[in-house]
Amino acid sequence: MLGRSVGLSKEKVEQLRKWRDSSVYSDKERLILEYTEALVKDIRISDDLYKRVAEIFTPKQIIDICFTSGISGIINRIHGTFQTEVDELTLNHKFVKESQDALKKNSNL
Repeated sequence: MLGRSVGLSKEKVEQLRKWRDSSVYSDKERLILEYTEALVKDIRISDDLYKRVAEIFTPKQIIDICFTSGISGIINRIHGTFQTEVDELTLNHKFVKESQDALKKNSNL
């Protein structure tokens, strides 16, 4: 829902779980996703991965990727812990409604 509200295409949001095999992401986006996944799962980034990221992104951009990933993780953990409800303003957002409809449809499969 957040991805759509900040401009990600519906296709990119839907393909996120299979980003490695999806054609909707650019090579640059796939590299960011690989880096973020390694950061979240392994906490440490391999020298090879860092080298590939540093060839394309500035140190500030890499810090931004780390910061965004970290903040997202914290927010998700807080929401998961307290099982927070989504506010009305967010629920009424066009992209959120589309995402909810898709989740309902997929849960009936």
